[in-house]
Amino acid sequence: MQKERKKILLAPDSFKGSLEASEVVVAMEQGIRRVMPDASLLYGPLSDGGEGWLANLMTVLPGSLIEKEVHGPDGNVVKAKYGLLQDGIAIVELAQASGLSLSSKRNPMLSNTLGTGELIRDALDRGARKVILGIGGSATNDAGIGLASALGVAFLNAKGESIELNARGLAALEEIKLTDSYNRCRDIEFLVACDVQNPLIGPDGASFTYAPQKGADFQMVLQLDAHLRHFANKVESLLGEKIADVPGAGAAGGVGGGMMALLGAKLVSGIDLYFELIGLDDSLNEASLVLSGEGRIDEQTIQGKALLGLARRAKIKNVPMIALCGSYTGDLGVLYQEGMGAIYAINHGQEDWEQARLFVRQNIADSTEQIIRTLQLEVTI
Repeated sequence: MQKERKKILLAPDSFKGSLEASEVVVAMEQGIRRVMPDASLLYGPLSDGGEGWLANLMTVLPGSLIEKEVHGPDGNVVKAKYGLLQDGIAIVELAQASGLSLSSKRNPMLSNTLGTGELIRDALDRGARKVILGIGGSATNDAGIGLASALGVAFLNAKGESIELNARGLAALEEIKLTDSYNRCRDIEFLVACDVQNPLIGPDGASFTYAPQKGADFQMVLQLDAHLRHFANKVESLLGEKIADVPGAGAAGGVGGGMMALLGAKLVSGIDLYFELIGLDDSLNEASLVLSGEGRIDEQTIQGKALLGLARRAKIKNVPMIALCGSYTGDLGVLYQEGMGAIYAINHGQEDWEQARLFVRQNIADSTEQIIRTLQLEVTI
């Protein structure tokens, strides 16, 4: 006999610019408890590898948060964190050390991923044998050479001198050398959480797709793409690795491709890996309802963001799902077909985003309360 499920799973993504996913969970819980003080709740704030990846995972996984001073994307010193689990797995979020929010210069030609490599190096020094890296939210376009250099990969020009560890430096690359300090990386398993399919180069590649968001004008985009093309050619001729057209190689300004070629990393679906790590399927087996949401539900949601992945899994488990959002646009029918039961916009009387974001916590709690009250009505239609 199947066990009756009476728990509510709270699994929202962040409302970007307003609340992190973990804060949305708190607001949802407040709304539920107004109506059902003794409700049995499960928690699973979402992330597909971008900002919030680390914080969300470390709220549910056994381990420690470790803070280090490392180099930020502009070369300045920043404080960044990573997680070290009890079984020797390091959870690293690229945005912690190399994220766009840390860059005041907003120049992807000059920014680099060195700090992320420094976090990984510290984790290896502490005994990590597996590294799981979420690569969303980068400020960079350096193909991950900054990251790799911190782990013992040397990038040299025609004179045998070190190149600049940024996108501009890629143009001078002639030799890739694996130093003695790299050797321990041969025994490390690297998983890169990546949910974009962009190749490294070309009109759908890293530079054309993402560099404008990081501060590049069209002329810089052309240069960045040319530099990544040169990098891909050198990687193929020197290491025998073809990465130019690999889906996902263009993620995070080429970090996806660089990690594959230089560190033997495997690109995996960020949301699927996240669900596996937090034990989402086990939570769905216990849940009678899923409450989720994100700041804006639109075409990007339909194209495969975390909410869509959650809806599909909830549908398989036959668990109804309701989503909250600040606003929604586009053909929601696709989401309904994929498993979304209903979608509610939370803004009540706020006319613009700047005003609405001041009330987002209250509006999430109020909207959640109304959903629970509605579900408690005994209505035959």
